[in-house]
Amino acid sequence: MNRKQQPKHGQYCEDDWNDVSQIDSEAYWVSKVQAERTAWELADHLGLDVVTLLPNFVLGPVISAEQSGGVSVGFMKGILESPPDKEFSGSWTVNDVRDVAAAHILAAEKPHAKGRYIVSQPESISARFITDTLKHAFPAAKAALPDGADAEMAHINSSRVVEDLGLKLTPVADTIRDMAESLMKLGIAKPAWYTAAV
Repeated sequence: MNRKQQPKHGQYCEDDWNDVSQIDSEAYWVSKVQAERTAWELADHLGLDVVTLLPNFVLGPVISAEQSGGVSVGFMKGILESPPDKEFSGSWTVNDVRDVAAAHILAAEKPHAKGRYIVSQPESISARFITDTLKHAFPAAKAALPDGADAEMAHINSSRVVEDLGLKLTPVADTIRDMAESLMKLGIAKPAWYTAAV
């Protein structure tokens, strides 16, 4: 969700729509909103039962080196290969690719599934959280990776997908660790500290 827009109920939830992104600078986000609005209009017009899943920034393990071109992969690869003096800041609302897959299955299997479901961790993660998680998971990275900056948390109400569909969210530290490990094992990310330790 674009942070320039304020949530309607204190936390972002299924009642919120991204109404602030502009096509010239955020065409991808605009296209996602337009596609979902069109789906709901068609469902209403044709009497279809539609459920939409709304994942935030998708992270998590990859299964093939052929997946090396995605935004998420480039994001994590850039962190893993960062020099220790690089400045790294920001915060992201994220989810695990395995949770997105599980949510799709649950939405298809549960007859009562209805409406919109946000698939997200309930709080954003900071650059500091990411680098601390990586340094804890991979001791060789402790001196090699930069220290990310802390950031203000954004809060997402993703309780509907948990309570209504029964989705169990993967701990976000596991998401970060498993993604990093998969990228390095597949040779997509080649940080010097990892290749030296292997």
